[in-house]
Parts: sequence; C-alpha cells; structure tokens
Amino acid sequence: MHVNTGAEYYVGTGIIYHAIPAVEYFDLSVYFEEGADFIVQALAYDGDRGKVYVHFQKGYSHSAAIIITYLMLRDKLDVQAASATVREK
Repeated sequence: MHVNTGAEYYVGTGIIYHAIPAVEYFDLSVYFEEGADFIVQALAYDGDRGKVYVHFQKGYSHSAAIIITYLMLRDKLDVQAASATVREK
C-alpha cells in the first residue's frame, strides 16, 4: 500500500510541505542549505509560531543531518555541539 504524502495531500491543511528528492544513498549535502532555509521560513510562519517536522522515508540519519546543519548555520554551532543538541532533544 502506498499513502500519498506529497504536497497535494496537504493543500488546505495549513501545513507547508517541502520535499527533497532523496534516495537511500545520495549526497545529502547539496540540500543542506535548502533544508536549513526551509526550517527558518517554517519556524517564522504565523508570527514565529511555526513548527517543523523533518522526516525522510529512506535512509538513516538524513533527518538528523538536516537539523544539525540548520543548527550549525543558525546558531553557528560546530558539528559536535549541534549533534549534542539533537541528541539531547
């Protein structure tokens, strides 16, 4: 069974969907800045009350990598500090 979870599924729900065309083994680094920029925009939504859910259907640690990159760019953390922040949460 396949459940459609593309952008069209969320039309009219107030959810803004952003997809990164991913396969299990690919160079995620080309999407780091794009992913971090989307997180910034999403959190700023509705007067800074936005929320973000990061999920990759395939691949382990892709979601964490995008969040770690966001923390490194936004908070100027090094990779160890950003990783520790993700582990804490």
